[in-house]
Amino acid sequence: ARKKLVKVLQSVLDKKRAMTKSKQHQGKKDMMDLLMEAEDEDSLKLGDEDITDLLLLFLTAGFEDITHYGQ
Repeated sequence: ARKKLVKVLQSVLDKKRAMTKSKQHQGKKDMMDLLMEAEDEDSLKLGDEDITDLLLLFLTAGFEDITHYGQ
């Protein structure tokens, strides 16, 4: 399941990068846009693997709480 999600997220990342380079991206920025722009103290940007890992973390963060709450 993780491999499929990573593949989907990578596809979205690739499309967003292409749109940004061609200046077609307009409107509000979402979480993925902000992660793509984020830099550390050495001005290094996050890699695709880091971005997908963070997005998966946020997507699944509440899963354990929700499943255990109902029991």
